[in-house]
Amino acid sequence: MPTSALVLLLAALSGQAEPAPAEVPATGPSAAAPAPAPARVEAAQPAAVEAAPVEPAPPAQPATPATVDEPLSDPARLTLIGSPEVNLVGLSYGLRLELDYRPFEPGTVSRFRLAVAFDYGAEFFYLPVALGYRAVFRQSGTVRPLVGLGLELQSFFITDAPTIRKVTGFLEGGVLFAFDAHWEAGLVASLEYAPSFSPGLCARLQIGHTF
Repeated sequence: MPTSALVLLLAALSGQAEPAPAEVPATGPSAAAPAPAPARVEAAQPAAVEAAPVEPAPPAQPATPATVDEPLSDPARLTLIGSPEVNLVGLSYGLRLELDYRPFEPGTVSRFRLAVAFDYGAEFFYLPVALGYRAVFRQSGTVRPLVGLGLELQSFFITDAPTIRKVTGFLEGGVLFAFDAHWEAGLVASLEYAPSFSPGLCARLQIGHTF
């Protein structure tokens, strides 16, 4: 075959198109999975809530005051008294100190009293110590009458003479004026008597503080 004819034949053969390879679907983990369809989301409806019936509150009960035992230092139990006094028989002057104690409930008239006085006369020193009972009336009033009785140990220290001691009984009466719940003042007179001795008479101005 001539050379020119061979060249033309090769050119014709090389110009024919090669068939395209067939597409093979991809498999394995690298294959792309089809996209899922979007899920339909429905809005949640609120559940119906039934309100529980409300019962009316019971009526409030009135408060009951607490009961407190009264202490010994209750404002009506103890009274401290100072009394300038004068003894009309024997003529002496001095100061009487007294403590009154109420052992019972508030408002009672009863008092127990302990007193001591320091009195001076012309030639003697007089020291009486008294223990007695006193009733003070109208505790809530301004004017408060009182009465009392008791025993008193009296000691007379006389210049250039032996000491004289005697036990006397006494009765007392008077009236107090209350300024407030703690302070009071008044006049008290007492009559003293002992066998074989002359009766005694004493007057005093009483000033007391209750605590």
